[in-house]
Amino acid sequence: MVTDKGFYNMKKTSIKRRIDLTSITGITTSAVSTEFVLHVPSEYDYRFSSMLRRDSVVNTLKSLNSELKMFNVPDVSLKKYTTTKKDKEKHISRIPKSEELVKL
Repeated sequence: MVTDKGFYNMKKTSIKRRIDLTSITGITTSAVSTEFVLHVPSEYDYRFSSMLRRDSVVNTLKSLNSELKMFNVPDVSLKKYTTTKKDKEKHISRIPKSEELVKL
């Protein structure tokens, strides 16, 4: 769920994770699957797959923050573009390189 303040990962009626919209700096989408990654440098990234909601979520986030960097990559899995909690502890960032930057 996306509001004007945050992105919420919900499971029924409980919130699994909330990400403040100002913390999201970029989005990576797969050109060949339904995966997308929300890049959150102050925490860790959020990798998600949704055939029905991906485009809606991405478009909503873009409309709420026109400064988001958009990446579109040809990979089926976006695991290698997702900074995990362990990566963050080691100061590793897996955000795509600027040559993969595209306007969506």
